[in-house]
Amino acid sequence: MVKDTIIREFITRLKNLEERLHRLEAENVSLKKENAKLRELLAKYDTPKNSKNSSIPHQKTKTDLSEIKAYQNLQGRSLEDR
Repeated sequence: MVKDTIIREFITRLKNLEERLHRLEAENVSLKKENAKLRELLAKYDTPKNSKNSSIPHQKTKTDLSEIKAYQNLQGRSLEDR
């Protein structure tokens, strides 16, 4: 009799755990979909950080040669004058 009671309790616990597992799996699928949508939305507004739009020092950002030339032309000097 004690064995039968223990077995019934384990079966009940197992069923409860299986139900919980199914609910959590469904919630996980839903959250993954929501996460993907939010990442997609965020990507539309995400811009790379550089010295113009953040506190990153200018020396730490990658500047292309055309920007350097344009800046130096504004100051009236060229790369060769250095």
